[in-house]
Amino acid sequence: MKKIAPRTILEKWLDGLSLIGIVLMLIYIGFMWSSLPHVIPTHFGFDGEADGFGGKGNIFIHPIVGLGFYILFHVLSRFPHLFNYPSHVTEEQKQQLYIHSRTLLGWLQFEIITFGVYSTWENVQIAMQREVEYSTISVVIFLVILFSTMIFYIVRSLRMIEK
Repeated sequence: MKKIAPRTILEKWLDGLSLIGIVLMLIYIGFMWSSLPHVIPTHFGFDGEADGFGGKGNIFIHPIVGLGFYILFHVLSRFPHLFNYPSHVTEEQKQQLYIHSRTLLGWLQFEIITFGVYSTWENVQIAMQREVEYSTISVVIFLVILFSTMIFYIVRSLRMIEK
């Protein structure tokens, strides 16, 4: 097995914050469960109107998806040497790229789970017919953040290789 640099403090923080996000979703759902109606909105169109409905158990989709991403990214981060790197990089560059790739996965995991926390709160509020309206702008902001993170790390990786 190839030598892989140990996890950084940032990676550990992102991992811990992601776990906290999953736990927060579950705690929030637990507190709100008895207040939720039996039928809740499960999907929203581009106009912000609910166009899909299901039982209140569907609210667990957010923490389940979050946990799925957490597990997937956690497993992937254990094998950064299997990622696709240029063949001409030095051993020192490889170690830097391993850390860099794992940090990217950590940020993506954290951003996805954070959006899940917000979406859980938003869906509960809408289901309870509070004065919150589903906004497609939150999805757009989430996607901009997600793709900006990927672009930043890809550009940074390319600069690391050029050195």
